[in-house]
Amino acid sequence: MVQWSSPHVRQPGALSRHRPVPGCETGVYSWSIRLWVVMIVILGLIILVAAVVVGVAGVLNNMGSAHALTHGFAVFGYHVTGSAGRLFLYGIVVGGLALFGLVLLLGGVRRMSRRGRAARAELKASRRETAAVSRDRDELIDQQETERADKAADAARTAAPPGGQADADNASPHADAPPSSTT
Repeated sequence: MVQWSSPHVRQPGALSRHRPVPGCETGVYSWSIRLWVVMIVILGLIILVAAVVVGVAGVLNNMGSAHALTHGFAVFGYHVTGSAGRLFLYGIVVGGLALFGLVLLLGGVRRMSRRGRAARAELKASRRETAAVSRDRDELIDQQETERADKAADAARTAAPPGGQADADNASPHADAPPSSTT
């Protein structure tokens, strides 16, 4: 019986770039992970738009002479003057730069983590291969020693005269002694 399958349905045992989750069907997992990623992206976009709206409203509502800074201050020798809206705008820019730096930092850490994980996996595989090769070498050495011992035993058996040991066992213990005279 021929079974037809859709190219969009992942067959069991087929390769996937996602790790299987225990208790989940592989096809369901593939679709659910995609749906989860899309939801996270949409949520991120909503938060980003809300932050931009709040930032623009904060800057525009705090501009003008009514919201002037009463006490000026300096940052790294730069004297900040103006309105509370301008200060809020500077805060947004500094926060955005800090967020960009954090993203770069976490991206670098993630890359290093992946490289480290891959290196540890390669080291583990290398150790397994080394252990297997060592076991094979030890088995080969044992086989060679057994063969050498068998060859030595065979050589000792072939070097002895046939029946030579049996004649020595049957000989009388006094065969070499002179006959005694008892009369």
